[in-house]
Amino acid sequence: MILVGAALRMWAILTLGRWFTYDVRVAEGQPVVTTGPYRWVRHHTSFGPTYDRYAASKPHLFPGIW
Repeated sequence: MILVGAALRMWAILTLGRWFTYDVRVAEGQPVVTTGPYRWVRHHTSFGPTYDRYAASKPHLFPGIW
């Protein structure tokens, strides 16, 4: 699950390309991205780390993984 969250974040960053920034902002002329993971959820770069932190807090759900 942790790797899924990290992969989701990376996919989102790669999809945004030059429009990716660490601060949330809109630049003039910036298009709305509707490809890649943005077809389903608008804030993947926030959702990915949240998902992997959730997964890291649940080791009891995956016996033998640790």
